[in-house]
Amino acid sequence: MQTVELLYNMSDENESVNDVPDSLPTKREVKLTGKALMGKIERLQKERNTHVNKIKKLIPAIKELMKRNENAQQVKFRLQALLQHYDSALELHEALLPLLPDDQQAIQNDWFSSIIKYSDTFKGSVTHG
Repeated sequence: MQTVELLYNMSDENESVNDVPDSLPTKREVKLTGKALMGKIERLQKERNTHVNKIKKLIPAIKELMKRNENAQQVKFRLQALLQHYDSALELHEALLPLLPDDQQAIQNDWFSSIIKYSDTFKGSVTHG
C-alpha cells in the first residue's frame, strides 16, 4: 500500500515539473563568416554539379540500352539512379539559392532550368514513349 501511495505522490510532483511554458526559447540564427559562406556555396555547387554530370551521362547510356528489349532491367536500374541524382541535384540547388545574391540566383536558375528541362524531356519520353 505504501508503494502505491509513493508512486501516486511522485506522479503529482512530476506533473508540476513537466508544465510546458507558453513560449519556448527560439534557436539563435547561425551567421556564417564570409569564408564559411563561400565554402558552403562551393561545396553545394560541386555536389550539385556531380549529380548533374551523372544525369548527363546516364541519359545517353539509357537511350542506348533502350534499343534492345533484353536490357529492360538495366534500363529500370539506371532510370532509378537518374531519378535519385535528379532529386539530389534539385535539393542541392534549392539549398544553394538562398545563399546567393539576386543576380547570381538568376544565373544559377537559368543554367539549372536547362538541365531540368533536358532531364524532364527524357523522363517524359521514357514513361510516355
